Amino acid sequence: MAARRQLLDLYRRVLRTNRAVLPRPMRLLGDGYAQEEWRRQRKGNASEKQWEEFANMWTAYCDFLVGKPGSMDRSGELSDNVMSRLTAEQKMQLKSLKEAIDLFRK
Repeated sequence: MAARRQLLDLYRRVLRTNRAVLPRPMRLLGDGYAQEEWRRQRKGNASEKQWEEFANMWTAYCDFLVGKPGSMDRSGELSDNVMSRLTAEQKMQLKSLKEAIDLFRK
């Protein structure tokens, strides 16, 4: 039960961080993406190891947004290591996200 509480706290942290850091259009996109990812993870019968990796990546995301030293690369590019671990569905989601960002920039 404690792990479930920690995950819920992390989800709230993601939404609070988005609200504090991102401009409204990007926040709406980020909140929707986070909500969908959490829903898929919950319904996907993830193992404990998968939940740990999931939580680690979302924690890194929050640290990145607030500019915590030692957080992810701020270039916005995913490393080859991360890209090689993405599923085909995640790669499609990433492509959609990049397209949405490109439209936002225009």
